[in-house]
Amino acid sequence: MSSQPETSKKQKTDFSQSTSTPNINWKKPVRLGFIAADRTRPLTAEQMAKLKEAILKTTLTCVTEGVRPQFEASGERSDWYLLVCSNYSAAEWVRHNINHIKANCSLDIELLEEHQFPSSFLIKGNFPNSLEYQNETILGYISAQNDVCTRLWKIVNRIAARETLQLDILIDNASLQALRKISFRIWYCIGSVKLLQMEADRKSIPSPPQVNAANPWYP
Repeated sequence: MSSQPETSKKQKTDFSQSTSTPNINWKKPVRLGFIAADRTRPLTAEQMAKLKEAILKTTLTCVTEGVRPQFEASGERSDWYLLVCSNYSAAEWVRHNINHIKANCSLDIELLEEHQFPSSFLIKGNFPNSLEYQNETILGYISAQNDVCTRLWKIVNRIAARETLQLDILIDNASLQALRKISFRIWYCIGSVKLLQMEADRKSIPSPPQVNAANPWYP
């Protein structure tokens, strides 16, 4: 007999046994994350697209009786990928099948629980004579002219105001500390720009692309 039915049966048993775990809301959505095992080489947009495809492929190849892997939203963060599972059972399915997901995308990744999510902070700035610049060019100038690494920065909003480009940028904690040391004033092209740190309330942070921002479980 094939070993596949035994594997499915075992997973079903594991899920059913976990239902006795106290203090768990089984119907509440669960947020999980995927991040590169090597933190110095964050996931690229192309790799995150491959990861999304791998998750969907795994739903077809790793079928577990009585378990429905349902997902409410997903999206790219600055250096990791977010997946919102519709309930606890769906999250358990992801946890049990993480090795299959890794194999299907051929990426060296790790699974993150919500309390392990990397912190992101929102800053704003007005950048003169930059309307024609691509995001990569702007971040390149900042990195080249200042003692701060913009590798994990992500521009999430651009607003043109005459000759000035207003930017909303998500940055990592190390960059936040570096900017605090220079009072958030950076050299940029010919001159300097004063950056503004926004409130820590996540509701004030604009949602990155490719995410259902209306979902209340989006971080």
